[in-house]
Amino acid sequence: PVGANYYRGNPLSKAQMRWHASYYASTLNPSGFDGYVFGERKREVRGHKAGEVQLSAEGRALANLDFIPTGELEQPVRVQFGVDVTDINQQTISEQSSFLVHSSDYFFGMKLPDVWIDAVQAFNLEMLPVTQEGEVFAGSVQAQLKIERQVRTTTKIKTAGGQIRHKNEWVYQTVSDQQVVVEQDDLQSV
Repeated sequence: PVGANYYRGNPLSKAQMRWHASYYASTLNPSGFDGYVFGERKREVRGHKAGEVQLSAEGRALANLDFIPTGELEQPVRVQFGVDVTDINQQTISEQSSFLVHSSDYFFGMKLPDVWIDAVQAFNLEMLPVTQEGEVFAGSVQAQLKIERQVRTTTKIKTAGGQIRHKNEWVYQTVSDQQVVVEQDDLQSV
């Protein structure tokens, strides 16, 4: 809900409100968890919408933000929201706000080894469930743990002028995909 009042508190009734909102991928970065990574920011997660509505007699209106796919998100998104309200004298006031929309009640942080790991080598992986407020989630949590190997493929391409160029692409191959139960202070060895 958006509300607009004159300086002395009277509502800006029936004024025009233009709004715009955009969202983009973000990550959770709670303090106190140095060395843990909480998700990967995916650049393709983004959207934008704008609209215009008339404020009610009480100086209130709703902006419809249903374009944010909250039920489908794998990570938090940062929403930038702005409004411009113009009264009958064509005076405009503007306001901006930013907030985080969470995709889950808790998020897994992972502490990975600091070095490259051979594809067949066993390693320790610490997983820690953390709430939206940045507190360790009490109790046990069941999760699907998928480990992928990043492989680079190089393809030779002949250009229109007859020159040979190289195109590098990264592909992901699943190494392990399993159910795990993570408890506070639990260390999963994979």
